[in-house]
Amino acid sequence: MRKISALLLLCLLTFSRVNGQSSEPMFRHFTPQDGLPSSQIYQILQDSSHYLWFATDHGLTRYNGYEFRNFTSADGLEDNTVLKLFLDKKKQVWMQTLSGKLFYFKENHIYPYQYNTVVTSLVKNNIPLSFCIDTFGRIRFTCSANSEYKIDTQGKVERVLFLQRTDNTNKVLFHEIEKGNFLSSANSIYSIDYPTLLYYSENGNRYDSLFIPEILDAQISVKRLRNGKLLLSLSHNLYEFVEGKLKFLAKVPATVTSIYEDSHERVWLSTYSGLFLFEKSSNYQFHRAFLVKEFITGVLEDHEGGMWVSSLNSGVFYLSNFKITSYFFNDDQLVDPTCLDADNEHVYAGFWDGSLISINSERIFDTHHFSERNYISSLYWDKLTKRLYLGKNPPGYMENNKFIPFKYSVTRSLKGNYLRRKNGDLLNVTANGLYKVSGDSVDIYFSIRKRSNCVFESEKGELLVGCNNGVFIINHSKNETTLYHPGLNNVRVDDIKESNGIMFFATRGRGLLILKNQKLYEINVSDGLCSNIIHHLAVNGNDVWCATYNGLSRVTFSDLQKLNYKISNIGFLEGLPNNEINDLVIFKDTIWIASKSAISFFSKQENFINAIPPEVTFNTMIVNNRDTIVTQNALLPYTSNNISIGFEAISFQSSGKINYRYQLIHESEKFQSVTTNRHVEFLALKPGSYIFNVEAQNSSGVWSKNIVSWHFSIKVPFWQKWWFLLLMSLLLLSGIYLIMRLRIQRIRKEEALKTDFNKQLILLEMKALRAQMNPHFIFNVINSIQDYILKNDARSAQRYLTKFAKLVRSILNNSVDGEVILIDEIKANELYMELEQLRFEEKFEFKLDVKENVESDTIVIPSMIIQPFLENAIKHGIRHLKSSGIITLQISQNDQELEILITDNGVGRTRAAELNKKNEQEHISYGSLITTRRVEAYNQAHNTKIQLKIIDIVDENMLPAGTRIELTIPLKFKRS
Repeated sequence: MRKISALLLLCLLTFSRVNGQSSEPMFRHFTPQDGLPSSQIYQILQDSSHYLWFATDHGLTRYNGYEFRNFTSADGLEDNTVLKLFLDKKKQVWMQTLSGKLFYFKENHIYPYQYNTVVTSLVKNNIPLSFCIDTFGRIRFTCSANSEYKIDTQGKVERVLFLQRTDNTNKVLFHEIEKGNFLSSANSIYSIDYPTLLYYSENGNRYDSLFIPEILDAQISVKRLRNGKLLLSLSHNLYEFVEGKLKFLAKVPATVTSIYEDSHERVWLSTYSGLFLFEKSSNYQFHRAFLVKEFITGVLEDHEGGMWVSSLNSGVFYLSNFKITSYFFNDDQLVDPTCLDADNEHVYAGFWDGSLISINSERIFDTHHFSERNYISSLYWDKLTKRLYLGKNPPGYMENNKFIPFKYSVTRSLKGNYLRRKNGDLLNVTANGLYKVSGDSVDIYFSIRKRSNCVFESEKGELLVGCNNGVFIINHSKNETTLYHPGLNNVRVDDIKESNGIMFFATRGRGLLILKNQKLYEINVSDGLCSNIIHHLAVNGNDVWCATYNGLSRVTFSDLQKLNYKISNIGFLEGLPNNEINDLVIFKDTIWIASKSAISFFSKQENFINAIPPEVTFNTMIVNNRDTIVTQNALLPYTSNNISIGFEAISFQSSGKINYRYQLIHESEKFQSVTTNRHVEFLALKPGSYIFNVEAQNSSGVWSKNIVSWHFSIKVPFWQKWWFLLLMSLLLLSGIYLIMRLRIQRIRKEEALKTDFNKQLILLEMKALRAQMNPHFIFNVINSIQDYILKNDARSAQRYLTKFAKLVRSILNNSVDGEVILIDEIKANELYMELEQLRFEEKFEFKLDVKENVESDTIVIPSMIIQPFLENAIKHGIRHLKSSGIITLQISQNDQELEILITDNGVGRTRAAELNKKNEQEHISYGSLITTRRVEAYNQAHNTKIQLKIIDIVDENMLPAGTRIELTIPLKFKRS
């Protein structure tokens, strides 16, 4: 394949990047590890549904923002090396392979062009260079023999142009088939000593020729711009083609492979050595270079404004926007930026390896590597002394571009932030207190027996220290500390800021705390913050910027006094290199961020909201577990009432973080929910008409403009139709009449057998209660299996289902007579508890203690009498524990009775009732209620006395420590 690539793009030129670090936007890189079939990508295309398509040497690939789907010979391709892509007037994706064969994509399958044998006979052993389908459906293509062909819808071939090698020129052509739709070619074998002869045809006119005396490599690209201008590149040169003449515009550092114009009318040149951007206002002068080490084959702007770049050997690159620019550090001596500050001209950055740099948006100015290589924890530019103070080991300051350590210091290091007070004191906070900097010396200022994180002076002149257990006021003259506010007690505070008398606290665990008029307010992840752990703040006007290890949150107050706000988050999806932010600083009109691997900056006025509403499309309909092509207003049989609906919205900037809101409407009933899954399933739908609606929300919170709907109906079964109901009513009335007559005839006989009948009635009631018992149990287990499936945990669901099958078989065997041998009941409950342990992920331990004297092989007890109490122990006792629980089943026997003890160390019945108040349905214990009624009926039917006691367990402090069930059953043995 590498030989093929060399034939496709000849004479690879190298381009050396200018020495020196420069800023650039963050490109997200997709490789085969992300799902691409290959690193060799020849072209990119976006279709009308916003899917991205990639031509690769291992097939055709489609990307939806979630995953790559690859199409190969198994899906209809006959040659997996796809070179070119095209979207025809019918919005159908076409592709051309190395053999020259053409294919098109339709309904998730690839179909061959009907005249492929004609195409291959023309291409022969040459390499196809370009193709298109015109308005009339005719195939137009060129190949490396410098020929252009046209094949009409009937398969008739016309050779539009053939360039013979009759003179000492390198021949090349371009043909504008329709406005903006070009065919082009270049010599596959050219001479570096020959000039170029260009054959051209604009807007479907006849061919003309242009002699170009300059020695070029005959690599051509053509693009019609929105303003009507025609740009053309030959080798390294960029021209404007005007009335049959070439107007030179620029020299490009490497051979151009394609020209692209984005929606902002910027021109992008893909080359053998990088991607080059020419701004519209620059008159096509070089503006910026990207990915200069990569062999770029093409570029495309998606529907959200993101830029996609394909390469010949490095996969695909994605740039979500130009709003954030970063300095990336790969040097071993510039590792992990940790802190920032700024003066009027530069931003200063400290690193984990002890390095220090000065920087602005254009370049890095100075770099200092300290021999100690101890990390720099804080920087402070002091306007008073014009010094840059460093928090490190050893501490000191920068003056005249030199580091000067403190000469007289009572501490080896100053790790916290510096503060210049209104009285002129310069303080630094460390883990054990405050230190004062005086000239070149450092002395202890105030000892604090608390882990200190930051120091701040309020507008009122109060000296505050944020600690691991609160915020305290420092009274230096009295040598005492006072808790600043009771609401901050035991709250870790890492940074403090103030604006117009309103205090802001960065906390670890409580998000952003705001103190206004002595009242404390909290903003956390439930309000939209990207994390509750904030370690640095920056305040600018009505904006509060929060730096976290999960991104940057911007809290904008429309009214600071009323605390009306909105939150926008900036992270990896918005263009930051990563979400782990160590520090931030406001420098002029930009926000600067020190993240794990880079220093990034962007205008503080930038809006990072992706305002493009996601469009939802349906992609699968599965009816009764069978993939089905279903149209609008489909009428389904009443048996086809298990339906799974698949859908998706494409938002590349959201990177799969899309919410879907859907509803199913059936007559007067409506079910609705929100999910991140791309399919929903509805089981056992009732007959009638349905409407399924769905819309999507991108990562910026923007919902779809339009709700997409699918209308369908399920037929009414024949037994619910009027004629069947009438017939059944007549039969029922007739049956009732006959039954009444028989009843009257037998009434005297029944009166004589009344006593026996009452006993049978009690037995029937027991069977009915037992029938209620089993469905209740099975319903709970099925819910557990469904929970695994919804979590996509197939392996756990399979294990759970296998054990459940064994348990069902045991229940069916034990439910025939209503009584069961004790050993079988024990085995069934052991299996049940194994299922529950899997379901609750080993949240509890189950202990079984059967005494040796218990005759478990012969003793008979009512079936399913133990399980409901085990279920209650889990559901109302153990489930609410934060730690693991223990449930014990103990069985013993005396001369007359079987004693069953069920003990748990749960929260107790009183606490469980309190926790279940929010869910009244869950609070009702149907299993234990049915079991209690069964015990009563069993006692009546068998004239026996099964005793049941429920005892609350308390510890030595009289606090709830669990529940014990004491069940005493008179001995009964099976008949031999």
